[in-house]
Amino acid sequence: MDRLKIAFVGIGGYGNIYVKEMLERMDEHYLEIAGAVDPYPEGCHYYSELMERNVPVYKSLEQFYAKNRADLAVISSLIHLHADQTCYALSQGSHVLCEKPAAATTQQVHEMRAARDKYGKLIAVGYQLAFAPVIHELKTDIAQGEYGKPLRMKGSYCCREVGVISEETVGRGR
Repeated sequence: MDRLKIAFVGIGGYGNIYVKEMLERMDEHYLEIAGAVDPYPEGCHYYSELMERNVPVYKSLEQFYAKNRADLAVISSLIHLHADQTCYALSQGSHVLCEKPAAATTQQVHEMRAARDKYGKLIAVGYQLAFAPVIHELKTDIAQGEYGKPLRMKGSYCCREVGVISEETVGRGR
């Protein structure tokens, strides 16, 4: 089985979370970091570990794709870069997981969808539900002792849309 090659775009800020999770799974035989893209990669808390593992780091997405390929591009760069980087990654044959918000404007989201359709790749938007009503209700129930005294907690939430860009998610402002 071929390894899934992943490119991380924007490895500082929220990108640190993706890099950390991937580094913890580097020994799993089906995953590989194809490279990282960030104009200031030293902002990543795991930069030295990336260097120790010989992960190539590039200043731009164009530089990355000039020398590499990726099955998946994880984009957690600055919001105003999301649309252009997503469209470019799609044009280079990568599926995209773009951190929220998908883009700065609804028009950019439509451009991303057009690129998705043109290149036949997938786009998903990662977003957290910290402020969703269902999470607030759960937090209230826990605080009121509905489930007893918490000793340890871990949550998982699944939904039909899974953040994939569609007419429905664009219309609801997600």
